[in-house]
Amino acid sequence: MLAALDAARKNPSDGLVKVIARDVRAIRVEITNEKGKATGNFYRIDAVHRPIDAGNPENEPPNPAHGQVESTPAILSDTRFKKLKERLAQLAEQHGWISPPSRLVT
Repeated sequence: MLAALDAARKNPSDGLVKVIARDVRAIRVEITNEKGKATGNFYRIDAVHRPIDAGNPENEPPNPAHGQVESTPAILSDTRFKKLKERLAQLAEQHGWISPPSRLVT
């Protein structure tokens, strides 16, 4: 476990939020073709436990509770990625900050 929540931040503008994996997995972002038209297919969004071990190549502090959101297939479109970020922000707002940013980006 982390000694302090601050250890999980890379930057002072980072904050920690709580999202529920079930809610993340329920996000629906439609796949579009190269012309931006809907295909009727959707990205599979998942919340994955990805602990950060000591001595990792990125030299990040160890964090056994780290998780990340992933999609299959990978989201390459900026507009589709923006939709995912918006939905994740909505989920995070439902639970509030666990640890707000120590400084806000303006």
